[in-house]
Amino acid sequence: MLQYKFDEIFKLRGINRPFTYLTGKGFTKQMASRIVRDELGSVHLKTLEKICLALNCTPNDLLEWHPSESYHDTERYALHAIKAKDPVHAAKISKLLHELPLGTLEKLESLITDKKGPEKTGE
Repeated sequence: MLQYKFDEIFKLRGINRPFTYLTGKGFTKQMASRIVRDELGSVHLKTLEKICLALNCTPNDLLEWHPSESYHDTERYALHAIKAKDPVHAAKISKLLHELPLGTLEKLESLITDKKGPEKTGE
């Protein structure tokens, strides 16, 4: 079964108040509530695009596959690419960052800045 990973993404992005965040990004209260409560069933592509833009992610980042026991050898299915894995824990990342020496943090900041690309203005 395909499932959304909104909770995990909110935590990783440091979004402590997802409803407020989403309404601030232009989502209706009803839609924001459905997303936060993980009650989003089918979704129009336009809405999916808006969610991805708000969370800076792809549809593959939003979804994970939990295959039923009837599927053996799940590696042969294309959905294996988004098969549920151990989630990335924001608290673990935060702890690791706090333990790094300052010089390493500066190198990490540079690496992240290079990966992120130039700052965008007017958003």
